[in-house]
Amino acid sequence: MGRKPTGAMSCNVNAEGMLTVWENIKNNYEKLYAAEAKVADFIMNNPAQALDANVSETAELSGVSDATVVRFCKRIGYEGFYQMKLQLSHDMGKNWSLENPGGKQDSAQEKIMVIANNITTISRHIDKEVLKKCASAIDASETVFVIGNGYAKIIACDIMYRLTRMGVRCSGGGYSETDFENLSLGREGDVAIFISRSGEDKKTYKEM
Repeated sequence: MGRKPTGAMSCNVNAEGMLTVWENIKNNYEKLYAAEAKVADFIMNNPAQALDANVSETAELSGVSDATVVRFCKRIGYEGFYQMKLQLSHDMGKNWSLENPGGKQDSAQEKIMVIANNITTISRHIDKEVLKKCASAIDASETVFVIGNGYAKIIACDIMYRLTRMGVRCSGGGYSETDFENLSLGREGDVAIFISRSGEDKKTYKEM
């Protein structure tokens, strides 16, 4: 039988945000099931490979199930696999900075490296065929409705700016309540883009 967790999960948050994935693994390692520990060992020993892998690939490389990978991420303090991967990408950027001490901590170069790591991680898991279908739907629509809450409004405005420059008529970028009501003006074949930076914005889900 596998080892069972012993006690509650550590809360690994400091004033600057989440600790590194490695620190969270270390703080919670003794509380992991044996299968979950395999995932921890894989990430600790192969951080670059782990950064490139999706859930199924991580499970296969660790010798466990997809569900175990997700449980592992939650066990060490993350909401899920995606959040853990974003933090790992950030950690890799920090690690790059430490290995290149010529620049100041939190320098522009370091921040750009972190952003680049995030973009690279996300880009590797984009389904090109789905992306093409989305682009085709936008191209065929009469109006594209873009809705974002909070800070996501900035992203919404940026999307609208880029689309309108390409000749695509857009609606949105204002108060989310008004933007949502404007959906009633849409016609068959129109597209609505809902934006949530966390992927779990309850208000956005409700509007959808």
